[in-house]
Parts: sequence; structure tokens; C-alpha cells
Amino acid sequence: PGAVRGARPGRRGGGVGVGAASRPAGPGGRAAGLDVLLVARGIHAAELGYEAGRVDPDAALPWLAAQAVQPTFVVPELVWG
Repeated sequence: PGAVRGARPGRRGGGVGVGAASRPAGPGGRAAGLDVLLVARGIHAAELGYEAGRVDPDAALPWLAAQAVQPTFVVPELVWG
């Protein structure tokens, strides 16, 4: 996981916690006072219904609701650069 700075000005430096694994990204980002961006194309791809660059809400929403910490945002993929 990394951080993207400048995502939301005014919130503790405007950062966002980014990760592809729910357990470290969610609590870690929240503990730092950040919003959390979960990348679906990763370890939880099957649970999130990720396929061909899309997330299936019917699969993702129940799984996300069952997590101890929910991300602020979910994106299918993240391309840097």
C-alpha cells in the first residue's frame, strides 16, 4: 500500500490510503485519518466480482459490508504514470 497525496484537500493533508488487501489498507488508512481506496484487481478480485476491468456490485457490496473497516472508494484497477 502507498499513499496518494492531494486527493482531498483539508483532510489531514489531503491523502488517501491505497491498497489491494482489505485488512491492512482499511485499518491502516483509517488509523492515519485517511480515506481508503481499495483496488479490486488484487487479492480480493474474486470476492469483489472483478472481471475484465469491472467490479460487480452484487458481489462487492455484501462482501464489503462484512468487512471490519469499509473502504471509502473501490476502483477496478489503478494505473500509475
